[in-house]
Amino acid sequence: MVDTVTTRVLRSDSTGYTIRLLNHSDGSGESAVKKVDRSTLTGPSHVEPYGLDVVSIRWAVEGFSYVLVLWDAATDDECAICINNGYENYSDVGGDRDPRSTTNVGDILVTTSGAISGAAYDITLRLRLRGN
Repeated sequence: MVDTVTTRVLRSDSTGYTIRLLNHSDGSGESAVKKVDRSTLTGPSHVEPYGLDVVSIRWAVEGFSYVLVLWDAATDDECAICINNGYENYSDVGGDRDPRSTTNVGDILVTTSGAISGAAYDITLRLRLRGN
């Protein structure tokens, strides 16, 4: 058996993308699983966005030690460490920007740590699609 995961798109237009990520674990967890594929999105210039900025993130994590939200690169860049329940809003500073490190792909990935059977997370990400 594998973790039961769901990704629901709540908003998708040329400036923003909001998704809700759900996981109910069998204890196996997730490792760098792609949740947002930047290349499939159309940004403000009607082409693939230059980057994905996190405007806000809300999470509830139970049974995992933590859940990492990452920007995909040669060495993935940390976007958020989700423990217990929390909310971060970066709208007043224009969003938490993808640092676009070496060999940047720019997708959003999730990795769980300390998975046990019955562990779960519920994460809502509000992203801004950044033009060139």
